[in-house]
Amino acid sequence: MKPNDKPWNREEFVARQLAIVAKCTKVQLKPKPTAQEKAQEAWKPPLEALAKANRQSNKLLVERTEAEMEEAQCQRQQEEFVRRAQIANETAVELGYFQRRMEALADRRWDPTGNWGRPNYKTQPDD
Repeated sequence: MKPNDKPWNREEFVARQLAIVAKCTKVQLKPKPTAQEKAQEAWKPPLEALAKANRQSNKLLVERTEAEMEEAQCQRQQEEFVRRAQIANETAVELGYFQRRMEALADRRWDPTGNWGRPNYKTQPDD
C-alpha cells in the first residue's frame, strides 16, 4: 500500500468494481423475459404462415372490392335505365298531346278539295 492510501470499506470497494465492470463491458444484458413475453414469443406465427394469411386476406379484400364495384355498376345502369324510361315516357306524352292538337286543327281547317282529311262542308246532299 502507498502511504497516502486509506484502507477501503466494503461499499467503496464494490462501487469501484462495478464502475470498472460497467466501463469495460459494452454489451448491456437484457433482463430475463417475463412469462407473458415468453408466451408471446411461443405463439408468434412463423413468417410463412403470416405471409399466407396476408395473401388470403388480400385476395378476399380484392374479391369484395370487385363485387362492390360490380354492384355499383349495376346500380348505375339501373338508374340510367330509369332516367331513359322517364324521358321516353315524357316524350310519348308530349307527342300524344301534339298529335291530338294536330288532329283538332285538321278537323277545323278549310279543305275545299278534300285532300287532307274529311271535309267540313257538304257540296252534295248525298255526301
